[in-house]
Amino acid sequence: MTAPFSEETAAVIRRDLLNWYHQYGRDLPWRHTRDPYAIWVSEIMLQQTTVAVVKTRWQSFLERFPTLESLAHAPLEDVMAEWSGLGYYSRARHLKKAAEIITETGEKPATREEWRKLPGIGPYTSAAISSIAHGEPVAAVDGNTLRAVSRLLAEKEALKRGTGTARVLSAAETLLERTAPGDHNQAMMDLGALLCTPRNPACNRCPLKPHCLGSASGQPEDFPQLPPKTKSRTVHLAAAICLHEGAIFLVDDTEFVSKHWSVPVVRLESHARPDLALAAFWQTNHGKEATVLGATGSLSHAVLDRRYQIQLLLLDAKPEDTINGSWFPLARVSQLERGGFLNKVLRHISEPGSRPPAFPEAAEPGTHPSEAGPCRQRPRRRRTGG
Repeated sequence: MTAPFSEETAAVIRRDLLNWYHQYGRDLPWRHTRDPYAIWVSEIMLQQTTVAVVKTRWQSFLERFPTLESLAHAPLEDVMAEWSGLGYYSRARHLKKAAEIITETGEKPATREEWRKLPGIGPYTSAAISSIAHGEPVAAVDGNTLRAVSRLLAEKEALKRGTGTARVLSAAETLLERTAPGDHNQAMMDLGALLCTPRNPACNRCPLKPHCLGSASGQPEDFPQLPPKTKSRTVHLAAAICLHEGAIFLVDDTEFVSKHWSVPVVRLESHARPDLALAAFWQTNHGKEATVLGATGSLSHAVLDRRYQIQLLLLDAKPEDTINGSWFPLARVSQLERGGFLNKVLRHISEPGSRPPAFPEAAEPGTHPSEAGPCRQRPRRRRTGG
């Protein structure tokens, strides 16, 4: 593949980019260390969480688990508790698993290829860690860098697998300042985050404007070309809230985020009654009848192109009645892998007045809510005329 820039032009771009970075780059706490473990933790946190949030959590995580070994030997529930609120909890699970692998083998990764072999570490993360922590001359191409380089080249097809993507990745390697790959990669990230933004890029303040074909076109936002938006669709659900002695019944999430916990949900066909649909679902999945105590509210939620409208129904449940799930004390739910929907449910049930008047009675003494069992509901009492 032909080099997109002459070596002379590439050298000027490297120089101007690093000069800008040293003057205007973001002052982030993990940029003040070369400890591979600390940098690794920051990169994993940044995968699905904003920089602003990670800035408030990275240091506390390292204080709780100051070394790779301390993370490897810690109970998983302690790691999950420290990760609470960051979301996408599989990241924490993979982080701990990778720490265990390194500790067991005694082989600490020092190259992109070695980091790439560990759980939860993809092409970008492995390149970022190896370039920043170890000085390996490899380009780390995240979304910000992809956008900035696409505009330099006026490449529209960078988001499609094929020639366009390959051209951008090749250019990123060509432009890399091999004597300071970590600074260069972070400079490209900051350029995309601060100036070369998806909308209204600040081309007049960009150090690379003299070399940018996208800016010269007058339409830098056209690069790269975004895929067409998928038309959203509405999905109606009924959700079962089973509460007993300070515990909640949860099941594997099959609707929103895989490998996470959720309250049980069932999709509603057109004009279906939520209580009847949930009762039928309960009979099929738990082998027992379920009587809804009452509706406790509704929620909206979105995942990609799906827009959910969810009716929340309270069921009378005891641990001995439920199967295909587990009971967790509400105080421990923050330690579980959970998505945004379950977080919304937990906020809802904590609000005063969110539960209908018919609330489940306490279980008999000696029943422990951590035992698994299906939800049974108590029929409502009919009012009689007076």
